[in-house]
Amino acid sequence: MPRLFVFDAVHTFLRPVPDVLTSYFDAGRLHGSELSKEKIKTRFRIARRSRFSTGIPSHQTQPGSLRSSDAIELQLWRDLISDVFTEIKPVDSLFERLWEHFALPENWQLYDDVAACWSKLHANGDRIIVASNFDSRLHAIMENFEELAIADAVYCSAEVGYRKPDPLFYETVSKSFGIAESDEVIMIGDDFENDYVAPKRFGWKAIHLDRKLKYHRKSHVISSLHELHTSTS
Repeated sequence: MPRLFVFDAVHTFLRPVPDVLTSYFDAGRLHGSELSKEKIKTRFRIARRSRFSTGIPSHQTQPGSLRSSDAIELQLWRDLISDVFTEIKPVDSLFERLWEHFALPENWQLYDDVAACWSKLHANGDRIIVASNFDSRLHAIMENFEELAIADAVYCSAEVGYRKPDPLFYETVSKSFGIAESDEVIMIGDDFENDYVAPKRFGWKAIHLDRKLKYHRKSHVISSLHELHTSTS
C-alpha cells in the first residue's frame, strides 16, 4: 500500500546558505553590531527558546495554543532579532534585511540526499507532503528547486494556523490533506519534539533525522535520508 511521508523543511531537506549564525553576524556588522559569532549564537538560542516555545509575540499577553500566521511569525522573528541585537535600536532596518535575506531562494540549498530519496518514494507510489514551522515564504523557496515539485502538498504553520508541536497543527494538516485513519503516515524531521514525539502522540509514525548524530543510534533515528527506505521497509 502507498504510504504518506510528511517532511519537515528546514534542516530536514532544506538548509540556509550561509548558515543562520553567519547571516546574522554579517547583517549585524552592517548595522553597527560588534557582537562575536559566539555571543550571537548564545543569544539566538535563548531567544528562540523564549519566543517560539510560547509562540506569543511581544504585543500579545494572552497565553494559549501555539497560534501561527504570517503576521505572528513576522513579529516573533522581529522580537527574536531584538533580543539578539539588544544594542541596536531601533532594530527595524536590520530585521528587514534579515527577513528579506531568508526570503530569497538563492540563500537556501537542498541537502545532497533529498533528490534521490524523494524520487524513490515517488517512484514507489508513496505520497510526499511538507509540514513545517514557517511562513508563506516557504512556497517561493521550494518552487526554486525542481526536485521538490513532486510534493503533493506544502503546509507551513502560518497557513495551518498553528505551530508544531501543538496537536492542532497535525490535526489541521491531516484534515486539509484528507488523511484517513487507515493511511500509513510517517513524519520525518530533525526536531525531536516537533517531528518525532508530537506526531507519534497524535498517532502517526515518525523517524527522527539526526544529521549530526547527537543522539544514540536507534531504530527510529537516521543520519541521512538515504537510510529512510531501510528504516521504513
